[in-house]
Amino acid sequence: DLDQIWAVGCSNGGMSTFELAVDERSASRLAGIVPIVGLPHYGYSRGPAVEGIRMMGMWGETDTIVPPKSNTDNPDKTLDTSSPGWFYTSSDKVMSDWTSGNDCSGNGQDPLSSSDEEQWGISSFGDSLTCTQGCREEADSTRVVGCVFNDGHVCDKDFIWEPIFNFMMDAIAVTPTPTAAPAVSTVSPT
Repeated sequence: DLDQIWAVGCSNGGMSTFELAVDERSASRLAGIVPIVGLPHYGYSRGPAVEGIRMMGMWGETDTIVPPKSNTDNPDKTLDTSSPGWFYTSSDKVMSDWTSGNDCSGNGQDPLSSSDEEQWGISSFGDSLTCTQGCREEADSTRVVGCVFNDGHVCDKDFIWEPIFNFMMDAIAVTPTPTAAPAVSTVSPT
């Protein structure tokens, strides 16, 4: 289904999902992105190049490589403290950019509904995940969700993948089913 192309990546791969979504050559092909412990470098968070791209970000609260929350004087900037020198955009700023980039109201810090938490499997992990959303008014289409989990720079935990797959499957459920291609009539040469 060419309407359901997702870009998913961990760490540098997560950063690359943002690049795919801001590049006009690839953005129009994406249904959504899922960056895991990856954020844009500071100054490069722009939101999607085209409206309607979904996002579910997963970031580790104790991640010292790509910290999701500001550890600088600037609330939009984070600093890699494992090998200082790399600056990243905070997850709050990314959520705000993606919410406005999808022409939605708010700043990406609205709470998830309990039905979304349950449907996506977030509630089954207790306090492991704290999630917010943008585009709440677009409940049947564009969704922007950011989750911070109680761990570091990891990509292989069930509390990361179960909600991601449920989020992507939910997108498939609300995407209109394409109409069937018209039948092609063939005429055999005589």
